Amino acid sequence: MRRIVGLFLGHQICKRAIAISHLLFANDSLVFCRVSVNEAKRVKHILHLYELKSGQQVNFAKSSIIFSKGVPKNYHDKILITMDMKEVHFHEKYLGLPTHVGRAKIKDKVAKNIIG
Repeated sequence: MRRIVGLFLGHQICKRAIAISHLLFANDSLVFCRVSVNEAKRVKHILHLYELKSGQQVNFAKSSIIFSKGVPKNYHDKILITMDMKEVHFHEKYLGLPTHVGRAKIKDKVAKNIIG
């Protein structure tokens, strides 16, 4: 099987961090990419290759997309149609972990640990 490297950029939490393109769990996958129709097509193509090679199928009815705050609304529909997925605005927790942690929360937790 051919390795596919560098087809999409992933997400960096800061400038010096490596980009994370995906996280794999027991039967779930999280994919991080930039918002563009071309990037969505690449992800869709990779998922199709996975289906062909593994014999498994991605359940797009159970799949969803979360957009970052700064993504213009006109991109949402284009990406959702390309990926054939629904949009979810917020997941409280995933596998017991919070999905959205803002900088303020991180600072509060660090300060709390240092103080007490």
